[in-house]
Amino acid sequence: MNIAIFDREPFSYMSFFLKNSFLKLDLNVEIYNWEDLSFSSYPFYIKYRNEKITLPKVLITLSRVYTRNTYNDLTLIKHFLESMENNGVYCFNPINPTMNSINKLFSSNILGKNQVSIPETASVKSIKEISYYINKWEDVIIKPAMGHGSIDVHRLIKKELWSDATTSINPFEEILIWELLQRYGVLCIQRFVEKVNYEYRLQVIDGEVVSAFDKLSSLNSWNSVDYLKNQTASPHIPSKLEINTAIKAVNSLNLNWATVDMVNTKDNEPFVIEVNPALSLWDNYSEVSYTCNLPIEEKIIESVKRKLAKMEGAI
Repeated sequence: MNIAIFDREPFSYMSFFLKNSFLKLDLNVEIYNWEDLSFSSYPFYIKYRNEKITLPKVLITLSRVYTRNTYNDLTLIKHFLESMENNGVYCFNPINPTMNSINKLFSSNILGKNQVSIPETASVKSIKEISYYINKWEDVIIKPAMGHGSIDVHRLIKKELWSDATTSINPFEEILIWELLQRYGVLCIQRFVEKVNYEYRLQVIDGEVVSAFDKLSSLNSWNSVDYLKNQTASPHIPSKLEINTAIKAVNSLNLNWATVDMVNTKDNEPFVIEVNPALSLWDNYSEVSYTCNLPIEEKIIESVKRKLAKMEGAI
C-alpha cells in the first residue's frame, strides 16, 4: 500500500478528495476509521476491523483523529503513530512536531522563543490562578491546553467586584471555570489580542503559503466557533509580512503542513493565535482560496508525491 488516510466516520470531504486524487495517479490508497484500528506493540502490526493490514509507505492523519480525544487518548495516538514511524512509515505531519503543536502551552513557548508574535500565554490549574491573570491582563481567553477543535474556548473580561465576590470572576463564570478545570485539569490562558478586521487563516505546505482566507464571522466575534458553524470565508490576499510570519511559525514547529490562525493588531502587526498541524479543505474551497501558482489541492498531492519519490529513491 502506498498511502493510508486515518479519519473518523463519517469520512470527511478531504478524505474522499485525497483518495480520488491518488487513485487517478495509480497509487494504492485506503481510508481507515480510527475507531476500528488497533495495533500490537511487539511484534508490531496493525489490524483494521480485526484483519491485519499492510503498513503504508505514507500516512496522512486528519485533524478529526486528534481533536476528538481525551488527554489519555492522545497518549495512545502518539504511541501508535510513533510506532508506525519507527517501522518505516512516513507521517504527514511527523508525530513529535504534531504533538508539540497540539499542546498550546508547549507550542507557544517554541513560537515565542523563535520571535513569532503571539499572545502572552500561561498554564492555569485553579480559579485563583485564573483570577490573577484576569487582574493582570484584564481581557483573556481560556481554553484546553491540548488542541480541541475550538471547543470550550471562552473569553473573560475583568469586571467590578460583585458584592459577595472576592475575585473579579463573577459566580456564573466561576461555575464555568470550575467545570472546565474538572474536565481538563489544566487550562491554557492567553492575553486577548484586539484585532483589526477579520481573523484570517494561512495554510502552509512544505514552506510555502498555498492558501489564505478571512473568517467572515470573526469580524464581530472573537470566537472561531461562529466560523465553524457557517464555514463562511472569503479570499484573503496576504501581505509579505503575514506570509513570512506564517512560514516562520510553521518552520519553528517543524511541520510539513499546517494552518496558521492570525489577526492583525491596530499597529498592523500580524499575531499568531495558534498553529494547527492539519489543513482545511472542503467542497468548493478553491473559490475562497488564495493560491500560489497551483491550487492547494494540487500542492497537497505534490507534497505526497515528492515524499514517495524520495522514499523509493532511497531503496
